[in-house]
Amino acid sequence: MLDLLDRLEGVRKAGAGWTARCPAHADRRASLAVARGDDGRWLLKCHAGCGFDAVVGALGIDARDLFPSNGHRRAPQRREAAVYDYDGVFEVVRYEPKDFRQRRPDGRGGYLWNLDGILPRLYRLNRLAGRETVVVAEGEKDVDRLWSLDLPATCNAAGAGQWRPAHTEQLRVAGVRRIVIVPDADDTGRAHGQAVARSCAAAGIDVKVAALPAGVKDVSAFVDAGHDRRGLLELVRSAEPYDEATDRQPLPAGLVRLSDADLDTTPADGPTAVARLLAHAGRVTLLHAREKTGKSTLVGAAVAAVTRGRPFLALPTVCGDVLWVGEEAAGDVKSRLSQWDADLGKVYFIRHPRPGPEHESSLRRLVERVRPVWVILDTWSHYLKAHRVKDTSGAGEQGLLIGDVVDIAREFQTAIAVSHHNRKNPSATAESGDGEGEYRDSTAIGAAVDMIVSMSRGKTPRARRLTPSGRWSEDPLTVVLEPDAGFQPAEEAEEAEPTATGSLGASRPLADRVLLHLLRCAPAARPPARTLAVALDCSGRRYNDLRAVLDGLLDAGRIDHDQRPGTSKRSERGYALTPDGRASAELLRERCVSDVSANGNGA
Repeated sequence: MLDLLDRLEGVRKAGAGWTARCPAHADRRASLAVARGDDGRWLLKCHAGCGFDAVVGALGIDARDLFPSNGHRRAPQRREAAVYDYDGVFEVVRYEPKDFRQRRPDGRGGYLWNLDGILPRLYRLNRLAGRETVVVAEGEKDVDRLWSLDLPATCNAAGAGQWRPAHTEQLRVAGVRRIVIVPDADDTGRAHGQAVARSCAAAGIDVKVAALPAGVKDVSAFVDAGHDRRGLLELVRSAEPYDEATDRQPLPAGLVRLSDADLDTTPADGPTAVARLLAHAGRVTLLHAREKTGKSTLVGAAVAAVTRGRPFLALPTVCGDVLWVGEEAAGDVKSRLSQWDADLGKVYFIRHPRPGPEHESSLRRLVERVRPVWVILDTWSHYLKAHRVKDTSGAGEQGLLIGDVVDIAREFQTAIAVSHHNRKNPSATAESGDGEGEYRDSTAIGAAVDMIVSMSRGKTPRARRLTPSGRWSEDPLTVVLEPDAGFQPAEEAEEAEPTATGSLGASRPLADRVLLHLLRCAPAARPPARTLAVALDCSGRRYNDLRAVLDGLLDAGRIDHDQRPGTSKRSERGYALTPDGRASAELLRERCVSDVSANGNGA
């Protein structure tokens, strides 16, 4: 009978059973409950959520090992066939019937049946130093057979598909100049051999690949067939040099080499705008605001414009069908859209559907059926509730859901707008007076979407401030709700915020302000992002806007991001103008001076 408790850490008696640290995750709270059933079997449950198979696998056992040998389920007689020692760092145990488990010393004369914290290591690495030529096989048994015939050899642990860059680096550090790969004679083995060859060739190691005779599955079978050291040497000498050009295998669906990819045909000013700020074809926009700020009213006016092909916020729309996935009753949405004279025959409404077991995504099925130009998810909180997400602050479940939404937008080239609420406690940004605030729940939402639009109250009761951020965002826009004309951009003279710094002040686009600030800095200063945020008044949500602008300027080659002189930490990297960026900044400065002179504010 398996003595399970010896394989666990942090074991404590708890009632009729025990608690211990779960081996399937980095457990600090003894989340694993252990007990014995009436029939003598071991019972396991991780209260942190690890599955039964994960726990059993981390212990290095099979589920059948948990049953007593005299019960109705008799455990098979498994015996230890070999132990492969990885230079005292860890061991691989081979069993018959064929099975493998990995373990590491626990420092007390026993073993822990996992490799937590252990770096990848080559088999017999300590014996490779000074060997110019080494054979790479797929398993430890084959490596031992090669060494028994005085042929230096190695492999990685866990078999095919587990070769890592660290293995290649270990070969290079050991002084190995060339390798001969003898892959197992099956598709998995050949793919593994190609992966090893690509990695080692890229590191400057000379690579050859040997082919076993027909009907021979691996090195051990080759030796068992009667071949001695001479036969192995002939096999090694007949190996063909690795040619990367002939090693191109068909890639899985969706995986593409960038050298073969089509260039992005998205215009520089962004994808097609279905509705200004709120909707772009094939992209996802997050619209967030405090409750009762007017998100649904704004979206309703935009939807009406799209169904009629009318301009929205003074710019054209793409006319088409709209799918509204909402929290309200259909009659309430109909009443709101009727107010804006929407073509209700082009609007499809459904309350947030729960995903069923027979399909991956209810939203995907709906979009495939309706083929809308625009999808509204109102609100994200209700969408999460429909999907039974309990941890709204965690990135795990939310990241999967928002990722699914983004995939749908890309696949069907439909615009998707996600309506969301701000946090109950305003951020420092909101407290500073601009009223924007941060959206609720996990930052995984904002990281996944293409555009974030923050909506806040303007200076008049009917005014709203829209502050977009993203790759194709425009400057903040103030809109006013007109009773007859709907939302319209406000006149700059009425709604523009005054600035005491003229053309060099906060009214200028953020990218220009970054360039002008770096122009004033000494080249060696290289201010980091946090320093720029203080200088340019980009606190709270505006800091995310600043980071997006910095990324865009990096992509455009206007600035670079490198280490500051005299520093060594990664956190001490900062930004400076490139020659192209300096030329652009100097032109901006001349333009600013001209604007100030023309306005009579000084030379």
